[in-house]
Amino acid sequence: MHHRRFRGDGEIQAVGCIVWVVALAVIMVITAIVGGTWRTDVTFTPAVTVTGKVVPFQEEFTANHWLAGLMQGEQPDLKVRMAKYLQPNDQVGTITINTKHTMTNTLVSLVTLGIYLPVTVTVKGEIIRPEK
Repeated sequence: MHHRRFRGDGEIQAVGCIVWVVALAVIMVITAIVGGTWRTDVTFTPAVTVTGKVVPFQEEFTANHWLAGLMQGEQPDLKVRMAKYLQPNDQVGTITINTKHTMTNTLVSLVTLGIYLPVTVTVKGEIIRPEK
């Protein structure tokens, strides 16, 4: 009777590693094409009581999460971020908050095996500056 030899565990592990590398490459290509995965947009338009010059703004920063997103790290303070754009008597018009995992965010998450999960947050909108 002929006995078949099986591959060693090292060869099976190498094949498994190659599968993970190929999967990572596919995820990175898809992420690059669509410009970010797991994207969420929230738009809010408050009641504006003044008229005046509309000043657009945009701010981008990173929100930190740990343990596959189960724990929040230090979160950016929107009020502090917008303070540099606001002057006395200004009102915030339409504001859109976009959260997404960029290609870089995804790579960092994969390298840390999900321990650290950065999320890119973009805040853009309009400030209504009253006429003097």
